[in-house]
Amino acid sequence: MTFRLDRQGRVEPLKVLSSTRSRWAEETASRMLRATTFPPIPEEVIAEQGRDWVDVEAETSISLSH
Repeated sequence: MTFRLDRQGRVEPLKVLSSTRSRWAEETASRMLRATTFPPIPEEVIAEQGRDWVDVEAETSISLSH
């Protein structure tokens, strides 16, 4: 998944890069990420980058047991 964190640490548009056969697992991982509270981006990071957002690529794994 890729997403952007805004200045306040909120998840902006989320994109799934690769999918699983389980739509439930994909939707659950997306919901978990959107519900996560990230800290605001520190002012020194914003100054260093020259922008007030951060692009993130994250790998998630959900194992379904029977």
